[in-house]
Amino acid sequence: MNRLGAETLIRNLPAATARPALIKQLVTANVAAYAYYSYASGAGKIRYRNFWTLQPESGPQCLFTFHFCHTNLAPLLFNVGLLATLGSHHVARHGVNHFAKIFGISAAGAALFAGYDMRTNAKQTQAGGLGVSAGFLTYYIMRDPSALKYLRFTPLSILAAMTFYGVYYDDKAVLGGLAAGYGAFLAAL
Repeated sequence: MNRLGAETLIRNLPAATARPALIKQLVTANVAAYAYYSYASGAGKIRYRNFWTLQPESGPQCLFTFHFCHTNLAPLLFNVGLLATLGSHHVARHGVNHFAKIFGISAAGAALFAGYDMRTNAKQTQAGGLGVSAGFLTYYIMRDPSALKYLRFTPLSILAAMTFYGVYYDDKAVLGGLAAGYGAFLAAL
């Protein structure tokens, strides 16, 4: 037997759980939207940003679609990684309905904050689902921090980093997601 217990560590990581169909579909939708944006022509990228991302000229449908439409690789990797690991672990432990409820609450909080910011700040653009990821991660850290016990730092430092990111980069979707995730935790969902 290995003294470090590497086999046990790898077996217990959230990434080792099977991927439910909902998680696979969300990951596929995020990657497909980013691939379309990456390989689109100049006019296609402008159409994508106007119709799918949240900006002052976009329509009301963007309050829903901006969560899945990335224009940058870093948020895409963060969101897909979070969905594939903690999202799968959450579905395995609590079920698809509970995951959908927390995901929807986080999306609603992020959309509410980002939509209000669009009305007051005409220079702001929102793309990618960092708000949903922030809400889901906040809920998960507050409700079940044992899933993150293999990290070398405390889970609350992740929340502090996300709060700093939201304030420093004026990302109201992240702040809305954090508030919605914490609200879902307080409501004992």
